Amino acid sequence: MFHVSQLPQKAIDVFNQGFALLWPVAVREAVEAQFKDVNVLTNMVFFMHHPERMSNGTGKALKSSEPNFTKLAAEWNGFKTLILPILENQKTETPSGTRTRIKQVGAWCGASTLNSPHRDVEFAVEHNINRLDVIVNDHSKFRSPHTFTIYDRRKIEKLCEVAQKQKIEVHLMSWIMPHEKYIDGAARELVPLCQSTGASSLQWDAEGPWTGATGSVNYTKAANHLQSAFSDLGCPMGVNAIGFASKAKVGPLLAVCDYGVPQAYSTAGSKSLTPGTGQTKVYRSWMDKFGKPIVMGLAAYNQRGISGHTISTAMNACIQATEALGITSCIFWHLNGIRKTSMVATAVKGILA
Repeated sequence: MFHVSQLPQKAIDVFNQGFALLWPVAVREAVEAQFKDVNVLTNMVFFMHHPERMSNGTGKALKSSEPNFTKLAAEWNGFKTLILPILENQKTETPSGTRTRIKQVGAWCGASTLNSPHRDVEFAVEHNINRLDVIVNDHSKFRSPHTFTIYDRRKIEKLCEVAQKQKIEVHLMSWIMPHEKYIDGAARELVPLCQSTGASSLQWDAEGPWTGATGSVNYTKAANHLQSAFSDLGCPMGVNAIGFASKAKVGPLLAVCDYGVPQAYSTAGSKSLTPGTGQTKVYRSWMDKFGKPIVMGLAAYNQRGISGHTISTAMNACIQATEALGITSCIFWHLNGIRKTSMVATAVKGILA
């Protein structure tokens, strides 16, 4: 049973403000007060999102007989997934000087994986990939208002089922546009899809279709509309975007979501993001602009020809920099890139070896 009195006073003060989006602040206040019970912290975040379940400072426990038990339990587990890396970040430097290790290695995967789910899940298992971010559509070229669509729902559900049977955590990723009809269409498709797949989170790709959208665009209004349209989602939401994303355009979207995935891609074609230092620069930029928990986005493509590096040293520099920042979860773009180059695959496999 959860009671708000279990928390440190500063965390209680944040909790009592009644704003769910302040949950990262509440967690930080608790952790800074050396309170690190992950289940109590997960309860705190859960009840911040469900104040209707609070009475006299006590949270109503979940019961399997509740009509929405499966949805609510998935939401609780999703919040726990987000809180664990925050707790790990407090352990970046241990008394022996050891560095926090990455514990979750993910990869984005799309249409080709939907057509070969068993093959690609087997590859993921063989290479110690324990998270798959399933891309549900390709709207990368959209700029003007469009109808929201997804790939074959049955194939998405099948891939998620196959992955989860192998203990791989599944997240869904969709493109996003700042147009009301598009967002409403996304809610109609993705809320039930997240529930049917048991997705641990829903992630938005806030690149050109969001930042370069044409027509009548108000990013704050669009983000608030998305928050309302997805109020019944039942799992956390995240945002991925370029390494030095616009605060004015991406900030409103991240403000209504739970975590960020900066694309800290060090490749042969990216001179500004050198392996190792590039990840640190991007991390600091995102923390300064957005202040959300971070899952690091790393490149698994175009690793040959990076100045001063072999494929292996470039990959390992990015991985080590991520760990040095205290980040325990990363996602590689993309699964086919890992498969394509054996030295990339070896580096990814070695993270959790």
